[in-house]
Amino acid sequence: FVQAQEYKPCVLFFDELDALGGSRGRMDSHHDRSLVNQLLLELDGLDSKKDGVFIIGATNTPWYLDSALRRPGRFNHLVFVPPPDEAERLNILELKLAGKPTENLDLAMIAEMTKLFSGADLEMVVQDAVDKAMERTFETGDIHPITQKDLLSALKERKPSTLEWFATAKNYAVFSDENRDYQVVIDYMKRHGIR
Repeated sequence: FVQAQEYKPCVLFFDELDALGGSRGRMDSHHDRSLVNQLLLELDGLDSKKDGVFIIGATNTPWYLDSALRRPGRFNHLVFVPPPDEAERLNILELKLAGKPTENLDLAMIAEMTKLFSGADLEMVVQDAVDKAMERTFETGDIHPITQKDLLSALKERKPSTLEWFATAKNYAVFSDENRDYQVVIDYMKRHGIR
């Protein structure tokens, strides 16, 4: 936070914010509670000098954040980042396969078949397909490219990991979302037929 003041304008980005700012009521350790308290003090300390310091946090479990982090002047806005759409999935697949030997791939088809897959899910599909091509390479001693069959076979072994997240988010939105912060998630689920 001191360095942020020295180098402003700047962005402080906290990934996995729930690990640093989880709900103090759910914590067993005094050390963990102290860490959250210190984060709150630092955020409040920036208040008078905050000009030019932007603070962003990311988490897969926003419902576990300490409620004090959501007060005005701290983390003011909750932004839902949905799974990549079809065009984004195609882009991710192209990036993950770049530089690898391939043969006759229809990545548009794979992108269409991977609705609700996260970027990490797509990376695992590609890695599984690479492993299949590598197995053939080891068997024959010749380099075998990644084929559409490899991708389709890998895809059969994977399901979108986002489904579990959506189920948890829905439960939270239905039973605990007093401020309707998660209505955007419910709306997304309805639009995309997620139950």
